[in-house]
Amino acid sequence: MHDLETLVYRKKRTFNLHQKGINSFVYSVKHKQVASCGEERHIILWEPYTLQQLAYLNGHNTSVSHLDINEERNHLISLGTDKVVKIWDTRHYECIQTIIDRVTYRPEDVLSALTYDPITHNIIVCSIVVKFWPFKTQEEIKTSHESPVSFARYNHHFDAVVSGDDAGFIAVWDIENGKLMSRF
Repeated sequence: MHDLETLVYRKKRTFNLHQKGINSFVYSVKHKQVASCGEERHIILWEPYTLQQLAYLNGHNTSVSHLDINEERNHLISLGTDKVVKIWDTRHYECIQTIIDRVTYRPEDVLSALTYDPITHNIIVCSIVVKFWPFKTQEEIKTSHESPVSFARYNHHFDAVVSGDDAGFIAVWDIENGKLMSRF
């Protein structure tokens, strides 16, 4: 709650690092920072009290339409207009996971909203239907595919095996210890 008189007498300030329209913003209570996004294809993290820019998060190929935060795991979740969801580490300012929704929706092929539910640990996206994507930590991810494996390829540059299953999940395996490195 804010005292109205205090708010009225404060000096008005403007944050103007975005060159085009802003689509969404979120405030991290834990890190005391704001993340904002818009038409420019990047996310800006900034400090709301000094308006100091902390970081640019580059990685989306289209405009970024929605943001949400998973405070517990220090993650920022973003949705691009091309139906690509990215999960960012807010401590190191890097993308740690990319999820591509390849489902075609009719009449419009868009995802119109995104939110994170901290109780069920689901990323929720909406189009003409509501989809729940369970978010799992590396420890919660199983060590094998749940559906039949449809391909596996060795990558000699990264010394890893990439495998995919009939359900559309891709897994990256460390060849030396056989452990799962990532799954999307």
